[in-house]
Amino acid sequence: MESPIKKIDDGWYPRKRILVMAIARSGHHAVAHWICANMEGRVAYYNNCNHELHWRNKIVYVNSRVLNTTVMCSFENFDLRGFKELELNNKFTHIVFIHRDPYNLFASSLAKGMGKGLSLVDKTFRPSQKRVKYTQYHCGTMTRQDMFVQYTKQCLGEEDYVGEPIIDINYNRWFAEKAYRDEICDKLGMKHTDKGLDYVSKRGGGSSFDKVKFRGKGTKMDVLNRWKNFVDDEKFNRLLTDEIKEYSRKYFKFNPM
Repeated sequence: MESPIKKIDDGWYPRKRILVMAIARSGHHAVAHWICANMEGRVAYYNNCNHELHWRNKIVYVNSRVLNTTVMCSFENFDLRGFKELELNNKFTHIVFIHRDPYNLFASSLAKGMGKGLSLVDKTFRPSQKRVKYTQYHCGTMTRQDMFVQYTKQCLGEEDYVGEPIIDINYNRWFAEKAYRDEICDKLGMKHTDKGLDYVSKRGGGSSFDKVKFRGKGTKMDVLNRWKNFVDDEKFNRLLTDEIKEYSRKYFKFNPM
């Protein structure tokens, strides 16, 4: 399996190279699809890559006859402390963080992991190595609780694990606000349309709550209120530490409990 990004002479190709960083159950598949659907030309999306940019699955979008290609790679559940060590710097033209508030993020994670206790949130785990070989920085060094704090610090500028400018996308605002989506379009050089906004990915079984029931009607899902299903859940409340609540307030301006 070859990397979709290559260095030729002193430059990297193709010209437009996007890296998406996200925590599982953050809604990033929907955002990534929306980005790919609104880029000019041909877009190749490589999902759930490792540090060598080997991927789990690939989707190609042909949006117009413009002769340019965009490559987008996604990292899921990646400890940002590995970014520089694994020499990921300077390979991408845009580094995009897709981030979701902890109340809905943890509710979706727990719903997905029903019957598994807190294994998907408060414990480290390694993804399957059968198809793609991942380093310890993919899930092996941090819990999703700690990753939420780490990613929020990066988005707020309190820490800089990446060493390059980033574009941070607040999933809550992306879902709810057309003007905010237009701002993202400007930053990424995309068309100002909402093509693909109703997409529901089949990856990971679809939505934690609705599966693929709302395919083609994604904006009808109640994704900003998933937390209400777990208000009285002891495990859910234990995950929401004072630190996590404070970072939710700082970045998302959202503390419903």
